[in-house]
Amino acid sequence: MMVNPVLLGGGESLFAGLADRFALRLARTITFRNGNVLLCYTPDAR
Repeated sequence: MMVNPVLLGGGESLFAGLADRFALRLARTITFRNGNVLLCYTPDAR
């Protein structure tokens, strides 16, 4: 998932269509010079 540091006042949720919650574990992050952050998740087996 890429995070771009911009505030928006509305729009559709990226996760609106999901029926269930999913447990995820943050595996790593990469921060770019332009301020974007890449978040890498794996399924959490708990």
